[in-house]
Amino acid sequence: MTEQNTPQYQVEARTRMEGQREVTTYAIVRTDGTPAGLGEGQDPRIQSLQNANHYNRQTAENIAEFYERTPAGYRLALDLPPSMGQPGRWRVTGSTPGDPSDVQLTWYEGKEVPDSSPAGTTWLDLLVRMTNEHAEGAAARITAKAERDAAEAVPLNVPRCETASTADTHDSPDCLHCGDPISWEYRNEEYCGGPECLNRDITGSR
Repeated sequence: MTEQNTPQYQVEARTRMEGQREVTTYAIVRTDGTPAGLGEGQDPRIQSLQNANHYNRQTAENIAEFYERTPAGYRLALDLPPSMGQPGRWRVTGSTPGDPSDVQLTWYEGKEVPDSSPAGTTWLDLLVRMTNEHAEGAAARITAKAERDAAEAVPLNVPRCETASTADTHDSPDCLHCGDPISWEYRNEEYCGGPECLNRDITGSR
């Protein structure tokens, strides 16, 4: 969990004109002046247009608190309901850079926190906890993926043919008579077992 003495995120009220009407919206901004954006030195979590247009201050406050308490790779957004009378849906997405697994968490507005949770736990506390648990497991998942990728990149070991001679072995898997590759069936022989070899007196010279 990210703990800061000075908050990194805050909510800023802004006014603008919508037609003939002045409205107030709430944006999530960085307290150190870091701009929103996807480039170097920018904060991608506050770059979306939605973050500059929250009409409800509490919505913006919830997102700012989530960002304050979770690693930078995770985002929280509120999906508005398709029609009146339905709850909105809070949605957590993202991951630690390099993590092959993205988190997918949802929480519907108005849903009760389980009784098994510690007293005073809020829905936001639950999402923060599950997000941080996902982040804590990232290192193990990244390592496991690297090991799988390395194993898949190693070519299979193909058994080499051996000669019957104990005094001397040759590196070539080719038949000593005809030069054809020695099959696995005849791996302990010096001859490939082909028609020419089987019909030939192998005691003769090559």
